[in-house]
This record gives sequence, C-alpha cells and structure tokens, in this order.
Amino acid sequence: MKTPLKPSKPMQVFGVMGPDLKAYTFNEEPPMDWAYSEEGRVWVNLANHVFFRGGDGIELIPREGVDPQKAWDHLMALLRSWEPKHEHKTAWFAKLASEWFSEWRKKDDAAT
Repeated sequence: MKTPLKPSKPMQVFGVMGPDLKAYTFNEEPPMDWAYSEEGRVWVNLANHVFFRGGDGIELIPREGVDPQKAWDHLMALLRSWEPKHEHKTAWFAKLASEWFSEWRKKDDAAT
C-alpha cells in the first residue's frame, strides 16, 4: 500500500486570494475515478457537507500518527482555494480526508 501523504500546515491569511491548489495536492492529478467509487463517495459526502454546511456538527476519527488539526487546516485551505474546478477540489478533499481520517460522522448520527 502506498504511504499516505502527510498534511502540511497552511499559512492562514484572510484575503481575496485563496491558496494555490498545487501546494495542497502534491502536484498530482485529481483522483476523479476514486472519488466516484463506493469508498470515495463516503468522503465526497463529507466534502459536500463541509462546503455547503460548514464543519460544525461533524466528528472526524484521525488515523494513527495524524495531527487532526493540521490535517483539518490543510483540507480547509484546499476547499477554500480559488482554483481549480470545484469537482477537482472535492475529489482531492475526499481523497486526503480518507488518508488522514478513518471515518467521519455527523455528531447526532451513527457512523457515516
């Protein structure tokens, strides 16, 4: 199995320009086929939940050795970037979240 990518600590600055996506996706192509697989759809649902409703009300279970705040900050920087297309950002968010967290759930629901 491929070693999971490590989250980076993005610089958080409020301004009109979002971060460059390539800094947060390790210069690889978006994992579009994976995002629409059975496994990927679970994590795309998380990306959509965060994008449309915000991150409040969700619980993330980090994988061993992952700093959950650093991973979350990385994912949020990616989701807030101006480029590329939304579908590509969603696919990357989902793929990286699946590498850094073992599961997610809405706090008032069973495991998602």
